[in-house]
Amino acid sequence: MFSSVLTKIRAITEDWLLTGTQTFTYTTSLIFTLDELNATAVNDLTIGGAALDSGETYSYSATTHKVTVVGATPTAGDEVEVNYSYYNKNSNTVLAEYVRAALVYISIYSECQDYELETDGEGVNNFEPTPSNKQLDMIALVAGILINPNWSEYRLPNITIKYPRTQTKETKIRKLILHLQSWDGHTELIKMEA
Repeated sequence: MFSSVLTKIRAITEDWLLTGTQTFTYTTSLIFTLDELNATAVNDLTIGGAALDSGETYSYSATTHKVTVVGATPTAGDEVEVNYSYYNKNSNTVLAEYVRAALVYISIYSECQDYELETDGEGVNNFEPTPSNKQLDMIALVAGILINPNWSEYRLPNITIKYPRTQTKETKIRKLILHLQSWDGHTELIKMEA
């Protein structure tokens, strides 16, 4: 469920998954730190222009942004090229905090059940209790307003919402939640008047 809301938020805020490359020069350490803080995965790694041999592996930590190579014996001066995937705006950790903030607004303005974002011992986020798809849409839209409070339009596959540019983010959020409580899930355009 949590990954579904992240996907929706990324669609609303145009936070696309992209690929990048960073090159390092090997000296003595087989641990390399990516400059891209929103990197999610390393897709490929070459040393001296060649793929890793059998028994040589690499791992990536999105928390520390470090790539660790194991079993390779490069020569000093070899170039290590890392190809990775990253989001152009926000990491999953940052989006989780926007989701937590969205849940506060939903709790204040909504008559629906309260939701919490629980993190287990391994850092995995889950909703408690499990929200419906309609409620996930509401969470994503509120998080989208928090991320981009000056935008005047938000789109999901089944709903488009347009706001006057003069409304505050709190007004946008309140009106959105009140409207979505009675929304039946059909595709529609919602214009939030001043």
